[in-house]
Amino acid sequence: MKGPSEADPTVTEFREVTLAYGEYAEDNLVFDPHHLSLEPTGEQEIWSRGISTVTPSNFFESYYVGLTRTTTVSGVALDADHKMTKTYTVKLPSVGFSPFVQTVNTVDNSRANVVTIYHPLEKKTVVHICPSTEAGGVKEDKCREEELPSIKGGVQELQALALGYGKVLIVYTQEDAPKYIMHAVF
Repeated sequence: MKGPSEADPTVTEFREVTLAYGEYAEDNLVFDPHHLSLEPTGEQEIWSRGISTVTPSNFFESYYVGLTRTTTVSGVALDADHKMTKTYTVKLPSVGFSPFVQTVNTVDNSRANVVTIYHPLEKKTVVHICPSTEAGGVKEDKCREEELPSIKGGVQELQALALGYGKVLIVYTQEDAPKYIMHAVF
């Protein structure tokens, strides 16, 4: 998907990773006509994505790029006029096919982490954790990845829910049956 850039209509940008602000007003869902393209220079084949909040005015989106088999996390700030601005981009270190990318809201006791769960090479399930800054960015030098050793083999689908106090409930399916685990994120 391509279209003219809002900043400069003579420039064509890719819109496969695009965000639009929407708000429920009375009985209508209303979208701002201005969008934000997170990959305007051309990442294509975005197969999976997840979005979560970090602060009331900051959120992040994680997405898997099929052509390069990479997973990316981009931070976005939302100002009082609902204008979105990309604040950072982090390419996750593990590379390979991932059937899902899942994000988790983990704001807990004034501590927030940017948490992305993905499944590179369909051999391991990885939790990528970056502590957030007060401004909603991430401390890239403090990011880490943890393999979930309790999940063995291929995973077809995965959902995650922050339970508070640094704990995340992960529900996933494999070929035989649905399963769940509890994981601590600090």
